Amino acid sequence: MELDDEEDDIANNKFSSQITITFSGASATVEGSADSVTVSTSGAHVTVDSRTKGVAYTVKGSTTAGSLKIYSEKKYKLVLSDADITSDDGPAIDLQSAKRAFVVLEGSSRLADSPVYSETGEDRKATLFAEGKILVSGSGSLSVCARHKHAICSDDYIRFYDGRITVTEAANDAIHANDAVVVSGGRLDLAAADDAIDCSGFVIVDGGEIVVDVTSDGSKGIKTDSHFTMSGGTVSIGTSGNSFYADADMTYCTGIKSDGSISISGGTLTISATGIAGRGIGTDADLSITGGSVSISTAGNGFKVTATDAATAKCINCDGNATITGGTVSLTATGTGGKGLVVDGELTIGGDAELTATTTGARLTLSNNEYSNPKAVKSTGNLTVDGGHISLSTNHEGGEGLESKNTVTINGGTIEANTYDDAINAAKAIVINGGFVCAYASNNDGIDSNGTLTVSGGVVVASGTSSPEEGFDCDQNTFKITGGLLVGTGGATSTPTASACTQRSVVYGGASATAGKYLCISRTQNGEQLLVYRLPRTLSQMTLLFSSPDIAAGTAYTINVGGTVSGGTEYFGGIIRDAQYTAGSTSAGFTPSGMVSTIGNTGGPGGGGRP
Repeated sequence: MELDDEEDDIANNKFSSQITITFSGASATVEGSADSVTVSTSGAHVTVDSRTKGVAYTVKGSTTAGSLKIYSEKKYKLVLSDADITSDDGPAIDLQSAKRAFVVLEGSSRLADSPVYSETGEDRKATLFAEGKILVSGSGSLSVCARHKHAICSDDYIRFYDGRITVTEAANDAIHANDAVVVSGGRLDLAAADDAIDCSGFVIVDGGEIVVDVTSDGSKGIKTDSHFTMSGGTVSIGTSGNSFYADADMTYCTGIKSDGSISISGGTLTISATGIAGRGIGTDADLSITGGSVSISTAGNGFKVTATDAATAKCINCDGNATITGGTVSLTATGTGGKGLVVDGELTIGGDAELTATTTGARLTLSNNEYSNPKAVKSTGNLTVDGGHISLSTNHEGGEGLESKNTVTINGGTIEANTYDDAINAAKAIVINGGFVCAYASNNDGIDSNGTLTVSGGVVVASGTSSPEEGFDCDQNTFKITGGLLVGTGGATSTPTASACTQRSVVYGGASATAGKYLCISRTQNGEQLLVYRLPRTLSQMTLLFSSPDIAAGTAYTINVGGTVSGGTEYFGGIIRDAQYTAGSTSAGFTPSGMVSTIGNTGGPGGGGRP
């Protein structure tokens, strides 16, 4: 289905005939007329039957036992001018016409339906119901109370151009449409017992402001069976309902839920989900964020579903592939097992994207040593970073930063991960071709590949905790270095595979380390510094891995641990440049002949790591 922008614009339509309907208590009066238009009244219940075009109906006054029903073979304008209609049987306004209804808001109007609808044989399911398109504009406001079902509903599509809509109560959905909901202007304040916006078609937000508050278990802020697109405007969604498991099916309370894709290229989106296992964004297909500002927080704890499965809060859950190449994305999960970004397909981050993901909740214990762990960013498929700035943080057991169940490839950008468990982890391989990477794990490895580890460029700083944890860990698999600047510290390290490397490395072990103190590697002959590094943690026995294109065969080098630094500038991840270093008491020397020089007790064998 395509929108007809020209036809939907009220400025492109003329309404030369004027009919005014004024409600007054238990009665209504009609002024004006038009050819082929019949207006009948029964108390305060008004019915319009029109077979002509260009008619504008202005509705005024108030009633507590009335309604307006329109049958029209042509499009028409409906002006609500300080109208206050409460129906005692069915919708307040019932538009039984498949043609466009241009609803114009003037002043302050209010609509309320009856709690029970009598059977008429017609489709009636909202306080303001239309068989055709609803096109809302004007500078006024409209308050809607839906005691029976939906507040505003169209069996076609609804477009909001201007005006302020407030849904104070909805027994079901606040806004419900069959084909589409489009918000281009105005403001929507929506409260609902079920979903705030529910559409069988697509939802587009390119302007205006949407404020949502949904409280029921399993409810959605915005739900679409097709796709959700946001390019402008402001959307603020609060959900406090819980997610639940029933009849072998999991129902999540979610800020934005799409059965299709989700695309965000502009605007400001804020979601707060406080219920148990609540979610911010959930899509059954692909996710694309290329611009705008996205801020999502979840506070609910997870819960055990089976002995090996759990339902947990997720800021973003994508069942397809995800691409984040622009905008600012901030994700915070505070409940047990909470997760920032979870992608079942492949994840690509690049461009000028700013991604922050933080989890503060503990792991969720299931049974038989099974857990649902907090994760900052996790991808089942390949995870590729081409650019952008990524900041990741976890502070409880099981909390990892950047994780792929396949391969992590870093081509550019900046990654700063400060986590409890592995800062960067991949099941098959980690490949670093460029960028700036600082990976700090407080209780595990800085960078951990369960397969191979390859570095050909970039600046990579990795810090693991005491032995057997490592700065760089790839078990007994190939560790290939052909370029880049690498600094790794921990209780141990995987040793580069000499036969696969084309850039020299040194592995130095045995010295203690004190957080905040310095380590310096320099040429013995002239004191030229290759590295001045501020140590990130205290270790009783430290193992250092350092690799640089500046390490030359046959040249003597000195390693000092301790000492003092004056001057210089912070380069990245604790690396200091242009500093005046005064040597400490611990020193060692090496003169490279092969690709890997080993000094002292390194905590693990060569060729890829610890036993």
